[in-house]
Amino acid sequence: MSRNKLEEFKEGSYLTDIAVKMARIETGMAARYLRDMYIQNDPSTYEHYVALIEENLNSLHKGVDFLKATSVENKEQIEQLKVVVGEWENVATQALNLILEGKDALSYELIIEECPRLLNQVDSIAAEIDEAIAIEQEDILNSSVKITQLIIIIVSSLLVISIILSIIISRRITQSIVNPLEELEEAALQMSKGNIQVEIKYDGDDAVGKLAESMRNCMITLNTYIS
Repeated sequence: MSRNKLEEFKEGSYLTDIAVKMARIETGMAARYLRDMYIQNDPSTYEHYVALIEENLNSLHKGVDFLKATSVENKEQIEQLKVVVGEWENVATQALNLILEGKDALSYELIIEECPRLLNQVDSIAAEIDEAIAIEQEDILNSSVKITQLIIIIVSSLLVISIILSIIISRRITQSIVNPLEELEEAALQMSKGNIQVEIKYDGDDAVGKLAESMRNCMITLNTYIS
């Protein structure tokens, strides 16, 4: 895959984790509103509760739609969660319709027994998905840390190598300047002692080379006069 690990974390496991948590919250809230609606048994409040339940279900559908398109690896658990959430929604819808129809006795078993059973399954599967996502997130973060450490090691190594090369090059440049000057200094010292047979080996097109050539010519001229 061309996407890096941090993008996968942001677009995959992180958003999936939020969607799973929202699914648990929305189903829990809708179940509570349905239970309160049944307990109050006040037709004047039904419209209010229905609006709240529908709002929760709409949010739940958005979360489920995201889970369908998720790219995380724990597909089987997510599929189980979608199935159980769908079963819970069907039971909750049946119970809601029975309450609206005034069939409270028929809705009792669904609200007291079936809804809690399915909600427990939703919580259980969601907890498993959360644990799997937490492991995946830890793996991604550990991988990112290792990559960062590797980059630091590589950059540090390159920096050390650059410093060593700079020192070597600097020494060579220094020697290329100092050695000829030392040779000329020694030649000048010998000439001052009367030795005009000194051999100057350095030869170059730079200023030091021209100076060496001048000293050689000077010694040749002196030798001519002496001869």
